[in-house]
Amino acid sequence: MDNLLRIKMFGPFSIGREGEAAESLQELRAHKVATKLLALLALYHDRPLEKGEAALLLYGPGASEDNLNKAIQALSKALGPDGWRISSVSRTVRLELKGVEVDLLTFERAWQQRTQDLSALKDAVDFCVGLLLQGWDDPWVEEVRRQVAEKRRQSLHLLARHALSTRKLQEAHHFLRRLRLAGDCADSLHTLLMEAWMALKAYPSAKPFYEEYRDYLRREHGILPSKKMTQMYHAIPRIEARFEPPVESCLLEMEAPGGAMSVGSPYYIERPVDREFHAALSRRDGTILINGPRQVGKSSLLARGIEQGRQDGLRVVVTDFQKLDSDSLASIDTFYRALLRGFQRRLALTMRPYDYWDAYLSPNENFEGYLQDIVLTEGAPPLLWCIDEADRIFDRDYRGSVFGLFRSWHNARAEGPGSIWSRFVQILTYSTEAHLFIPDLHQSPFNVGTKLTLEDFTLDQIRELNARHDSPLDSEEETVRLFALVGGHPYLIRLCLYAMKARGLGVQVLEAEADQDVGLFRDHLERLYRAITQDADLSAGVRSLLCGSPPLSQMTFVRLRSAGVVTGRSAATARLRCGLYERYFARTYHE
Repeated sequence: MDNLLRIKMFGPFSIGREGEAAESLQELRAHKVATKLLALLALYHDRPLEKGEAALLLYGPGASEDNLNKAIQALSKALGPDGWRISSVSRTVRLELKGVEVDLLTFERAWQQRTQDLSALKDAVDFCVGLLLQGWDDPWVEEVRRQVAEKRRQSLHLLARHALSTRKLQEAHHFLRRLRLAGDCADSLHTLLMEAWMALKAYPSAKPFYEEYRDYLRREHGILPSKKMTQMYHAIPRIEARFEPPVESCLLEMEAPGGAMSVGSPYYIERPVDREFHAALSRRDGTILINGPRQVGKSSLLARGIEQGRQDGLRVVVTDFQKLDSDSLASIDTFYRALLRGFQRRLALTMRPYDYWDAYLSPNENFEGYLQDIVLTEGAPPLLWCIDEADRIFDRDYRGSVFGLFRSWHNARAEGPGSIWSRFVQILTYSTEAHLFIPDLHQSPFNVGTKLTLEDFTLDQIRELNARHDSPLDSEEETVRLFALVGGHPYLIRLCLYAMKARGLGVQVLEAEADQDVGLFRDHLERLYRAITQDADLSAGVRSLLCGSPPLSQMTFVRLRSAGVVTGRSAATARLRCGLYERYFARTYHE
């Protein structure tokens, strides 16, 4: 059905339509009683609800039905095209839920059919996460919440037992974790899973499972696992022999390429931008921006800023937007709550975001309020918030609101040293040009603060990195040949030098492998190929460069440069980033 209405009752209450984030409709956000009336009617959907009963539940003793009728009118109006679903006849009111997706009803149906269809119950349990109507303390909510919590607990017991009986041990482990989160020790089920793993001699699974359960029982209940489980744990064989691999000592010291480099890595090459970055952090500039294409070293530079912040006595929170899952990115509410969970966990805060969140405040008010009231409390050390891959949300419809809030904190520092935001520093790394996705840069942090751009290595920097690898490039000619092959691409340079040292490859072998579908560059090139050919504009842009056609569009140029595929100062001067890419794409596009 088009424009399907969805009501979410597990976790914070929300309502939305198919294809939209599940956020409360604007008019409902402004009318607390109408919102609670909708939830109440959803709970009593199977029968008309007497208005007197509804008024008593919503307003308490002595409630007037006139107030209830106003709430009914407000709710019907807020639902827009679905307003017809509210039926107010004589002294009763009812909500029609046919064609509406309600997570609670999905769970209830699965619960009723559990003896016939356990798969539906499993899906429903995994889908319905969080406390029912979280944040509400109304008596009518508490009663239903207890009933539903018990059904969920029994469901998890049933699913865990079924998983154990069908030897799906990892699945059983998943449901036992959910039981522990619900406060149920489920001792007998934990014992059965431990027995199953021991019978299979799956000691790498049994050992951490027992330790995880033991730590949970100590922390939450002040007890230890049963004697039977403990005996099984102590029966796990201990490996005492030490294996000495036949590896040359120089290779043990080498750091494999890929990902952020360790702070103490001898293979990290400082560039002029490093000094600017550390100076800005020492000054505690409010906003520091690190821009550059993929795999140019942004995360490695950020890691050094993190260490500097810690040595300077700042509290540090690191958030990688790339690690956020689709559920966390679904709406601005889920996005902010995911960020705050990171703050709570990394700073060991006692106040949980869900407990702080007020459904009747805007997402920005909730997020900023938590930072002000819980994180940046008076007397607490200054905070450094490091955001990696900030452009992960450039395509989200809430990006303007998020980055506008970040900008407001930078502006608030102008209030002077007494401002709470003077003790707050934010670092953002990103690859994509912000102005293409955020039209009003005056409402974002991307045109304030200290802006730094990371570039590819120069020939001199490649020579320095070669020396740190004990000079596998043994002549200037080989250095120039490698530069012609992979340019100054930091990751590819390190990949080549590492392979030359560890595997004894020569430049001539690397040059030969550039024309093959096997070898050192295969995974890297295949990843780029998949990313580009799945996007018609990017694919056409690469073809245009190969054929010498008219210049790329500005958007295509920026997207290809952000992905690390092309280089150049403008669309008119764009070219593929290195000889390797030119040879690979020329071959693959003509096959």
